[in-house]
Amino acid sequence: MSFSEDNNIISLNFRYCNAENKNILFVIEISKDKKVSDLKKEVRKKLRIPDDEDHSIYI
Repeated sequence: MSFSEDNNIISLNFRYCNAENKNILFVIEISKDKKVSDLKKEVRKKLRIPDDEDHSIYI
């Protein structure tokens, strides 16, 4: 996790293992003012998981 110059944005680095056992790395930058539920939405978008599918995301 890192902070931007204005200290309002947090950069989160994620890693997961896909179906082919390859490590997938991605970064999400989000405002400190956002809630965990907002972060989950961003992760779902990045992983292309529809909101109506029941894939658990633990943060």
